[in-house]
Amino acid sequence: MIIRPEPQLTCTKGGVKTRACSTCGNTEKVALSPLGHDEIVISGRESTCKIKGLSDGVGCSRCDAILTQQTELPLSEHTEETIPATENKTAGVRCSVCLDII
Repeated sequence: MIIRPEPQLTCTKGGVKTRACSTCGNTEKVALSPLGHDEIVISGRESTCKIKGLSDGVGCSRCDAILTQQTELPLSEHTEETIPATENKTAGVRCSVCLDII
């Protein structure tokens, strides 16, 4: 039996393989399924009080398709921190992440 080269399979496209008998020459076609996506997680990031975050997404390592789009996350709240009074400054409150005065 002679097996001809398989067609190039992709994540979404299957193919047909043809096998031929070396004795009688009869051929047979065999359907080949698509490979399917090789899912990987596209890591998101947490929001801060200055930068919006992103949710995790899902992509395919084989064909680079985006299977689940990342979505933007809202800004987080400031993290309050008390600023102690000094000789030259009065006490106050600022964000411990971005250091903005609140």
